[in-house]
Amino acid sequence: MGSEPYRERIRRELRQIWVDPPAFCRPGASPVTDLLHWEVVIDGPDGSPYAGGTFPVDVDFGRTTYPLRPPKITFRTKVYHPNINSEGEMTLDIFRYENWSAAMTVRKLLIVSVLREPTLDGHPTNDEASEVYETDLELYEQMAMAWTWEYSSTPIVSHYPPVEKDERRRLDWDGPSRYRFQPLGGECLLPYSLCQTIPVALALTFLGLSMDLVEDSSATRMVPNWH
Repeated sequence: MGSEPYRERIRRELRQIWVDPPAFCRPGASPVTDLLHWEVVIDGPDGSPYAGGTFPVDVDFGRTTYPLRPPKITFRTKVYHPNINSEGEMTLDIFRYENWSAAMTVRKLLIVSVLREPTLDGHPTNDEASEVYETDLELYEQMAMAWTWEYSSTPIVSHYPPVEKDERRRLDWDGPSRYRFQPLGGECLLPYSLCQTIPVALALTFLGLSMDLVEDSSATRMVPNWH
């Protein structure tokens, strides 16, 4: 299930999806009752064959040691896309262990998952869609559009937590969080967002250190205490 510091990070990332979702992404239709399993909705990007579609997506942390390993992201409706397999699982190089970075967040993954531009450089998981995309783009777009309207045209209303507008603004406050350096044991106060940047993660890796989130009062003050 992951240690409590990881749960605090997941809790904070969930809040960021509420307050500042990435483009074409928003919370799912049901309230989150399990911190390790979310539902989000991706709206088909304008100008793509997926425009007008609403795609429910599962974000499952399962038993992975997030953020050391990525969550599993699965589309719940059928999608004609080179990087989405028949089970709805999205597979990109960034999900591979050798390419994954603990500095990545769910918000960044959902930006990557935007449907406008398939990724063919790595290992496309839907060979048929990949081949059609490369050889006959017009047919690919027709197929993707047809699947969108057949399987993903039902409107979905997002569920937002019942907080006041002034509280919602406060949710986005990036106040100081207390971190403990491992294996040294010293503690420091740093902004949460700074500690999630790639340069900080690379520097810690180079030095053979890691940081555990010890206390983040801004993340827990107004967010439900999921277990």
